[in-house]
Amino acid sequence: MELKNKQVGGDHYKEGIQPFDYIEANNLDFFAGNVVKYVTRHSKKNGAEDVQKAIHYLEEILAREYKMLVTPGSYVELHESNGAPKEEGCLSVVAAKMAGIGQALRTSL
Repeated sequence: MELKNKQVGGDHYKEGIQPFDYIEANNLDFFAGNVVKYVTRHSKKNGAEDVQKAIHYLEEILAREYKMLVTPGSYVELHESNGAPKEEGCLSVVAAKMAGIGQALRTSL
């Protein structure tokens, strides 16, 4: 058996292209690769849990590559210079606390 046709546990990748073939062909990093993996298998394996995992990895991409802080229901863009939220107001304070940006809060209060 060719190694790329081997699947350990379940048969949720048996149809279509294997996620790792797509990930490799498109030179995706760990986070984007996991998005592909979880979106590909959600309807045949863990349902909503796999969708939540894919969202989690997308949020990691937003934070790492686009310097956007993920808060419940929204995304806050951060200043590159000091990591403080660009927006003012309540959402910014919550976002700053979630990211551990205590310094930005201490200087503005």
